[in-house]
Amino acid sequence: PRTDEPDYAAALRDHVDEAGYLTVLPASDRAVVALEAPGAGLLDKVELARRAAVAGFSTPPARVFSSPTELLAAAAELEYPIVVKPTLERRVPVRVQSARELGAATLPEGGLLTQPFIEEPLRAVSGVAWKGRLAAAVHQRYLRIWPPETGTVCAAVTVAAEEALNDNLAALLRDYDGIFQAQFIGPYLLDLHPRVHGSMPLADAAGVNLVALYCDLLRGAEVGFVSAREGVLY
Repeated sequence: PRTDEPDYAAALRDHVDEAGYLTVLPASDRAVVALEAPGAGLLDKVELARRAAVAGFSTPPARVFSSPTELLAAAAELEYPIVVKPTLERRVPVRVQSARELGAATLPEGGLLTQPFIEEPLRAVSGVAWKGRLAAAVHQRYLRIWPPETGTVCAAVTVAAEEALNDNLAALLRDYDGIFQAQFIGPYLLDLHPRVHGSMPLADAAGVNLVALYCDLLRGAEVGFVSAREGVLY
């Protein structure tokens, strides 16, 4: 069944029980939520901002709205340009230049938040969190994104790990075990994905197989901290 159908989680669990798999790796935010998988609370951008502050991160200033109607009612109060994104699901944000443009935009249903459009470098950390520590970390700098301005990474290079950043991520993910990616823009934590993600081929190329590492940990293997080679391009 599709992830938005009510019998999705039960069907998947029945299949896993019959086949005897080691684990399930959600590949989308919808799957994480539907399965009530560990880390689902981190997909809520309001909850993420609260937890991030405790762990030593800043997040972009934001206003939260319960619906597109509520957001449109406040359009004249906002300082443009802004980006608009759902509070609960990963989608390419909408960049809006003016209140008039906001009124004409196609906004998704449900809770929304607005943030200032920030022109700062993008970077990310992929890894595996395990029992309150990071078992692996792959730091990357974005070279290009698609679509331009508000899209996701389409070219990146691995860079040296920042120990302080790793420490803060370990604090943020202390209650989560699994594969993750944290995305940053300038000094801000932008998003946290508690699941497999599109930058994993870069991690593999840099010598960190996140899936294999996580499965080893699930099997009870002793695994020390694994970091990536620098200068690997994607």
